[in-house]
Amino acid sequence: MADPIYIVGNNPLAHYLGYQLQSAGHEVIILLDRTLTSTPPNAIEFSIKDDRKLSNRHCHLNAELSMQKNAGMVIITSFPNRFNTAIATLSPLKIKNAPIICFTPFKDMSYLLPIISDNLYSAFFDGYIISRKNSISLEGRTPEISIYSHGQTEISPEILETFGSSAIRITPSENRLYDFWNYIIPYTICSIWSAAENNKISVLLKDKNNTQFLHSLVDEFCSMAASDGIKPDKSAIMKKIYGTPANYTYPLHRSILNGGKDDFDFLTSVITQTAISQEINIPQTYKLLKKLYNSALS
Repeated sequence: MADPIYIVGNNPLAHYLGYQLQSAGHEVIILLDRTLTSTPPNAIEFSIKDDRKLSNRHCHLNAELSMQKNAGMVIITSFPNRFNTAIATLSPLKIKNAPIICFTPFKDMSYLLPIISDNLYSAFFDGYIISRKNSISLEGRTPEISIYSHGQTEISPEILETFGSSAIRITPSENRLYDFWNYIIPYTICSIWSAAENNKISVLLKDKNNTQFLHSLVDEFCSMAASDGIKPDKSAIMKKIYGTPANYTYPLHRSILNGGKDDFDFLTSVITQTAISQEINIPQTYKLLKKLYNSALS
């Protein structure tokens, strides 16, 4: 790909994707949110560690506040609460017909089509990236990415070729709503539960008294998915939750520990809007949200 790949979002997922694509020979540029930094760096420097391969490598990704070149591809990894300001860095003239892959997990993407591009793809990252000062590490199993095309019947050969040249494994998706719930159920449960209890999921799961509570949470979320005609695989969801690496801290929990609340408004809106509009009873989930608000966000 001659033109650069722009990645919108300065977070562990952006860094991981940037490293993998740059290692495959592509030019990668991180687009920074100007509202979050008064003196933006010209580059993002970090090390990336992969214990499975016993590797620890340094990475240098160029960074800019705006698009200076035509884009070969755009990847969006921003948290939902930063999405609108993040995409303000995009230039329609420089995007042209470049594919846009959005990892921000919105349930409804249709309103984005006229704003961003008809060449829009939804993507969900199934993996665990742990971020420490100036370093990231990949934990657990080999990550996979499911990609869904909004405007075409198939994923463009350009995307398949670009990701195929890297170590990133992708799977075409035929049902975006199924992928959304399959991603959001374990992610939301683990996020709000660990943040409310101020403990890693691995610690909470060691307590056998929490087993029934977890089953109740998964049942409530599966009921919400059912209102969209989606029937998630409960056993697969439980397996994914129990497969969380022992030292992994979910972004919401990590953000609250640092005085923020990334993901909180988004995750609670997904829960409440679905439950209220469909009149679904979710007492255990509401109990958890109340505890989270009172203990961490009040």
